[in-house]
Amino acid sequence: MEQWPSGKIGTEFVDGLLEALPGLDEHGCSYGVAGGFVRRLKEDGGTWMGHILEHAVLELQNMAGSDVSFGKTRSIEGQSGCYTMVFEYKQRDVGLESARIARQLLFSLLPNGFQAM
Repeated sequence: MEQWPSGKIGTEFVDGLLEALPGLDEHGCSYGVAGGFVRRLKEDGGTWMGHILEHAVLELQNMAGSDVSFGKTRSIEGQSGCYTMVFEYKQRDVGLESARIARQLLFSLLPNGFQAM
């Protein structure tokens, strides 16, 4: 989905994500203030799916009662569309299940008939 940042996927995707995970409004992201991640979703064409997954995983863990906030997503040099993502967890199983659910959620929010190029 390298050619499909959040802004290109569309507002329905972003709005659906924020409705499903309203706590994302509090994620500071690189801006360091509440609302920073939402800003990244909407400004300058948006942000990449790996980055969105990172924040969704963290938020799902927060919803489950784990106070976590650290995550990093970086592209892998020379491998377009491939990313390395790390995220904090307090309990391994909660972190892994949050990753599984977050991935499923993001795919479910893609527009009908969406196909990445």
